[in-house]
Amino acid sequence: MEVRDQNGEGRWSADQIVGRYRRWAAKLGVSQPRDLSPRVYESGGVSWVAPVMERVIEGIEAQDVACAQIGVEFMEEDQGFVFGAILKSNAARALRRFQHLTDEQIDRIRRRVATMYATGIVPREFAQYLRLIRRVGPGSYWAQIVDAEPKNYLAKRAKRYFMAGFDRDGRPTAS
Repeated sequence: MEVRDQNGEGRWSADQIVGRYRRWAAKLGVSQPRDLSPRVYESGGVSWVAPVMERVIEGIEAQDVACAQIGVEFMEEDQGFVFGAILKSNAARALRRFQHLTDEQIDRIRRRVATMYATGIVPREFAQYLRLIRRVGPGSYWAQIVDAEPKNYLAKRAKRYFMAGFDRDGRPTAS
C-alpha cells in the first residue's frame, strides 16, 4: 500500500510534533495529555496520513496549553507545508480564542506579525494573524508596524487594517 504522509519533515514531522507536545505537556503540567496521533485515511490502495497540526489546532481550541505553545511555534515557522496556509490560518484563529496565552507567547506572536509585515512577507493566512494581533495588541512593536512601508497589495490592506484598528499609540480603537 502506498503511504502519502501530509506532515512536514524534520522538526515538523508527525513524530517530532508529538514528542514536542509530550515534553511541553509535562513541563506545563497538562493533567490529561491529548492523543495527537495523525488521522489515517485509506482510499484506492493509498493510505493518506493527515497533518498532526489538525490535532494540535483542536487542542488549542480545547484550551490545551501545550498545543498553544506548538501553535505559536508553528506561526513562527517559515517552512512551507502541505495545506500550510490553511493550517497556519486555523492555528492563528484558534490562538485568538485561546484564553490563557502567556506573556512570552503574546510577545512571540507580536514579534512574528510585526517582522513579517515590516519585511513585506504577507501571505494569505496573514488575515488571521491580523485578527490575532487585534486581540493581543501590537505592544512595543507598534513603532515597527507604523514605520513599515507596504510592498504589495496584501501588505497595503494590512496597513489599512492596522491604521483603522489601532490609535496612534497602538491601542485598539472601539469596534
